[in-house]
Amino acid sequence: MADVVGLTASIFTLTDAATKLGKLINNLRHAPAEVLSLANEVSDLRFVFSQVREVIKLRPESVSNLSSTLSRADAAIAALTGVIERYTSRSISAPDGIRWVLGRGKVKNLKEELREIRLQLTTLLVANTLYDSISFPTHYDCCD
Repeated sequence: MADVVGLTASIFTLTDAATKLGKLINNLRHAPAEVLSLANEVSDLRFVFSQVREVIKLRPESVSNLSSTLSRADAAIAALTGVIERYTSRSISAPDGIRWVLGRGKVKNLKEELREIRLQLTTLLVANTLYDSISFPTHYDCCD
C-alpha cells in the first residue's frame, strides 16, 4: 500500500513538473524549432501521466515495477527544465544561439528520453487494458 501511495505521489509531482516545463517552453520567444517541439512531447507525457494515475487507482498491483521509469522521467524533466530555464528570462538571440548549438545535442537526447518514457508508460497502459478485457467474462462467456 505504501508503494502505491509513493507511486501516486510521484505521478502528481511529475505531472506538476511537466506542466511547469511546458509553461517554460511556451514562454520562450524566438526559440529554435527543436525547443518549441518539446512542448508537444511534454504535453503528451502529461496526458500519459494522468492515464497512469487512473490505472494506479483501479489496479495498484499492476504498476509495482514502475518506480524506475518514473525516476527516469523525473531526472529527464529536471535536466530539461535546467536547460530551458537558461533561456526563459530572454529570447534566444545570436550570441545565445551559439550556446544553443552547443546544447542542442543534450536537448535532443533528453527529448528522446522523454519519448522513450512515454512509450514505456503507454505500453503499460495498453497491457492493463488488454488484461482487463480478457480477465472479465463477457456476456457471451456466461450464456453458453
